[in-house]
Amino acid sequence: MLDSGIDSGSKTFPKQLDIAKTAVYGLSILSAGMFLFLPFFNLLHPSPWQRSIGTIHGVGALLATVVAV
Repeated sequence: MLDSGIDSGSKTFPKQLDIAKTAVYGLSILSAGMFLFLPFFNLLHPSPWQRSIGTIHGVGALLATVVAV
């Protein structure tokens, strides 16, 4: 029998894998949420004209990116 070098009796490997998987999922959801919320930062602009045009442009750019992907 060949020794693969992996201790099958160790209980820490799956736990570390679950932590890494949770971290990757969490970061991807957080970054996707920030990306989707980004066009609405234009609503903080003091000028009403810039607020409306910036928000429309941001939402349009976001939708174009989603469609392209």
